[in-house]
Amino acid sequence: MALITEDHLEQQCLEWFKELGYAYAFAPDLAPDGTTPERTDFRQVILTGRLRSALQRLNPEVPAGTIESAVLQLANPNVPGLLASNRNFHRWMTQGLPITYMDGNQQVGIRLKVIGFDDSASNDWLVVNQLAIHGTKHNRLPAAA
Repeated sequence: MALITEDHLEQQCLEWFKELGYAYAFAPDLAPDGTTPERTDFRQVILTGRLRSALQRLNPEVPAGTIESAVLQLANPNVPGLLASNRNFHRWMTQGLPITYMDGNQQVGIRLKVIGFDDSASNDWLVVNQLAIHGTKHNRLPAAA
């Protein structure tokens, strides 16, 4: 009987995500000191550059300044309580982030698409492993993120 290790399980999960069409990145490469940094520090769990690109791609009519505000709001939701924050973030992901912006002299209110549910190819699917997250007491390293 073969022993299944944490590493074996992690590698198998990565392969499954790749088969589903996800791109793969080794998280230390994305770290501030990595070969292709996409995080400014180890507390950051959202790859804001990718988020910004996705919001622009999914919402081409929305001005760049409004996209920047949405990136900040999604990355720092400022909702008290973990459960409430998670529920709110889930709502934004599934129903869109309510925003307003000016189109000429008219204020427009929409729900900014965060995920392209109508066209899955419009999304940036990425799976990473070995993502070190700096917490309040120590670093955490989830098995797969």
